[in-house]
Amino acid sequence: MLCLPLEFINGFLFGINPKRVKPEMKANIIRYQSECYRVLADAFLTAGTTVQPVEASDEPLVQLHNMALVIAATTREMLATKYLAQSNAQRLDRAALVVQNLTRRITAVEQQVRAGKLTEEQAAEIKRRVNLIAQEMSKHEPGKSHYQVVYAALGDEVGVTSYKAIPLKAYETAVSFLDNWLLSLMQAGKEGTAETDG
Repeated sequence: MLCLPLEFINGFLFGINPKRVKPEMKANIIRYQSECYRVLADAFLTAGTTVQPVEASDEPLVQLHNMALVIAATTREMLATKYLAQSNAQRLDRAALVVQNLTRRITAVEQQVRAGKLTEEQAAEIKRRVNLIAQEMSKHEPGKSHYQVVYAALGDEVGVTSYKAIPLKAYETAVSFLDNWLLSLMQAGKEGTAETDG
């Protein structure tokens, strides 16, 4: 059995061709359809913009006026829909760029982890510790650049020629080595200050 939902009945009756119904139903169908046109137009027109005919001869002008208002409202909705579509397309393009950037970054991190290399942050932390040691050494022996000495000692400790080539598994060893060195320099500096004061 084929069924039609109740909310579709009005639309179904609206679409019936009056020429194809029984003659006694024809007048009712035509009246129903003309009222449907009016109700449909009123649904799309804002209050105060519709015009009611003063005389029967004004009916075509009123219909033309109301039809123009419906066309204007429909055009406005079409433009709003087009704007939304363009806006959504731009947002999707921006989202695609963000996803692409994240994918690139994740791939870079995965490659570093697979290769066992230090991250940028870990390399920066080692560099910061080397700078602190070199500055502390400059206090004891001014006029000399101690950076190369520190980097060479670090390389000997972990078995690499560049701090960026330190394997991930040797990171803790490198940090511990640098921290111990810095601590010993700071203690030596305190002892030297105490001797000159005494």
